[in-house]
Amino acid sequence: MATVRDSWGNPISAGAPYDASATRLSGTNLDPGGHVSVNHGRVVTGYNSTTTKEQLTGNYLNEHGRLGGTPADDGNAFPGELDKAVLTKIPIIPSDKAQPASRARARNDDWRVQISLPTNPGLFYHDQTNRIMGPLRETNGVIFPYIPRITIAHNANYETQALTHSNYPLHAYSSSQVSTITISGQFTAQTRQEADYVLAVIMFFRAATKMFWGNDEHAGQPPPILYLDGFGDNYFPHVPVVLKSFNNELPDDVDYIRTTDGTDRIASLSTMSISVEPIYSRSKVHNEFTLAAFARGTLIGGNGGFI
Repeated sequence: MATVRDSWGNPISAGAPYDASATRLSGTNLDPGGHVSVNHGRVVTGYNSTTTKEQLTGNYLNEHGRLGGTPADDGNAFPGELDKAVLTKIPIIPSDKAQPASRARARNDDWRVQISLPTNPGLFYHDQTNRIMGPLRETNGVIFPYIPRITIAHNANYETQALTHSNYPLHAYSSSQVSTITISGQFTAQTRQEADYVLAVIMFFRAATKMFWGNDEHAGQPPPILYLDGFGDNYFPHVPVVLKSFNNELPDDVDYIRTTDGTDRIASLSTMSISVEPIYSRSKVHNEFTLAAFARGTLIGGNGGFI
């Protein structure tokens, strides 16, 4: 049976959700696509078969109030009496094998917003000895589990020359640019494993704002170039960017979940905001960019990531 993966990349067996008594549920408890409703791996938001679309809460959840996946002690779907349950569909990525997000993107079936690094065996989560960023290896960088709020502006700059005794100024084209892209999204942590992931995201963004220094192998070099992907092949087509700022808002009205090793507590709901700016080498712009090719969409992905 193919494995389905939630928005965090966690595998969920489409035919094996469990109820609160650890009873394996049959296919009749799944939606028509064979998916379970996991609300990005968090609290259940499926609905029963009544016309009122009553949300399933309370007794329909396990003792943790979660739907986790195949382990009976970590999550469940719905009690057995709801054999006719109609579950809402949310984006779940099907795959024949457990694969990192980079492999999914190669198949063009993963449109989640992602910030990743170039392949470098010794950098951040690519470093196999880096325990704290280890959770990012499976997803090949930071995956925003919920659709973030994104602001992007494309600008054409003109110099204005005011003429004496004239009603209208003259405009001379100067340059074009893509302004700073701001991305703001929510992260949730309902289990220790999810707290590990959120902590890894925080540490990654912190590190990506700093230069190599001191005894670093690459001492003196600026912060690393990152790649922005999301919403398909054309909108954010593996855009090379630099991270200009990172903000993490920690609310005072939510629970804080321990990480796996118990050393940190992570907010069960927090907002992270980053500002990135596209960056292209002079040689790429000079040798590869033409407006005709850009308009045809041939300068995307591995062909430059121009936006």
